Amino acid sequence: MFVNLLASFGEYEGEVISERTRNKMPAARRHGMWTGGAVPLGYSLLDKRLIPHEVEAEHVRWLYQTYLTLGSLARTIDAATKRGLLAKNGKPFTQNTVRHILGNPVYLGRQRAGDAVVPALHAAILDETLWNAVNAKLRSNHNDGGATTRNRYGALLRGLITCAAPAPARRGRRPRPGDGAYTKQSATSRSGPVVRSHAFEPRVLDPHA
Repeated sequence: MFVNLLASFGEYEGEVISERTRNKMPAARRHGMWTGGAVPLGYSLLDKRLIPHEVEAEHVRWLYQTYLTLGSLARTIDAATKRGLLAKNGKPFTQNTVRHILGNPVYLGRQRAGDAVVPALHAAILDETLWNAVNAKLRSNHNDGGATTRNRYGALLRGLITCAAPAPARRGRRPRPGDGAYTKQSATSRSGPVVRSHAFEPRVLDPHA
């Protein structure tokens, strides 16, 4: 019985220590202290503080500028791969990795503390204007499913034509020789037939037709 009592006290003490640790970490973060976790690309860890890593910081700025120009995570990763850039773990970038980098407020000299973003003790390596522009584009691409960035061939009717069939999907393909200098369009539905482009092309070419 005495042994069981000691075990119960030991378990209770362990729970108290764990709870105090959990409570201290958010408080420390709210005061701008780095409390551990994966060190983000662009920084090194020295005496429990994040210190800018100049070479990696240039890579981070390049990722932001490139995404802002290309507007696509996939194409940004392709460009990074051609440039020979790697993630912090030495592996090739993935979409999740790049998305996390582009949305991380740590590069503004801030950090997350629970649901809040608070000032941190480390130095910023990004301009806030660039960070805001990139995150606005991320939100925009998320809202439209990336349709804007995937419309790489300039299909002018993409997203503008609708049909009565349930859950329609609009498809476009690059023009074949003899098609003309525009992308061919078709509308598909799982519950209906394919609507070929010739059904609406005359209206596109001549609105009064």
